[in-house]
Amino acid sequence: MGQARLVNLDITEFKGTVTIPGDRDPHAVSIFVDLKKDAARVVFELPVGGTKDWAGTDVVLQHRLKYKDLVFKTMNLPVEGLQLVWKMNFSLDDRIAAAIVLVRPNDLKIKGEFGFTLVGPGESPEGGENYLTRLESTAYAT
Repeated sequence: MGQARLVNLDITEFKGTVTIPGDRDPHAVSIFVDLKKDAARVVFELPVGGTKDWAGTDVVLQHRLKYKDLVFKTMNLPVEGLQLVWKMNFSLDDRIAAAIVLVRPNDLKIKGEFGFTLVGPGESPEGGENYLTRLESTAYAT
């Protein structure tokens, strides 16, 4: 039985670990993407900035031929007055999402950006089963 393609799902959960500007600790996270409503939500395993669940605002979801681009913002995460911009793209075939979270200019003098990967449904929890990791290192030998 083949895997269901991501395009047939309305809400998709991507899991991984992220470090966010203003907080040096890595956090287990799920990002929920609603493909029909163009909505996004960030849910941490443990509370960050006082809560686990953060709604994305100003969500832009662009549907490309073979992947989707998602951009959204969160406010007051991890500290009051801080706005983060989350950008990610995910393939419709291998369910791996590449993402970056960056901080908008602010009075708190917090700067930075962090890249991370997330794994969607149908992949191993460790994210080890995608087309990049299935390549053997000998494939690059000359």
